[in-house]
Amino acid sequence: DDGQIYTPTVKINEQDGKLGGTYVTTEIGSFSLDHVATSKNTLDFHTTIEFNGAELELKYSGRPNGTKIKGTLRYEIAGTTGKADFEGELSPGKSGDAE
Repeated sequence: DDGQIYTPTVKINEQDGKLGGTYVTTEIGSFSLDHVATSKNTLDFHTTIEFNGAELELKYSGRPNGTKIKGTLRYEIAGTTGKADFEGELSPGKSGDAE
């Protein structure tokens, strides 16, 4: 809502049968994903990050379509909640990548 646009990279991996990963932005840093799940053509991932001295909870839910994904981001910071649309590109990991 502040007009700032962030372009995170989300890396999802599977380890021991569980999905996990990282949320990385050049503006804020790298954070572990708290939740990653897929169901009925939907990809959900959540993270909580430290932002301007407060916890910022981010919950993404999107529908992949080919190499694209579109969905909704719900956020909460210092008791303020909101939502925004997001879209992104999907790319497979490279052979040998852990993520």
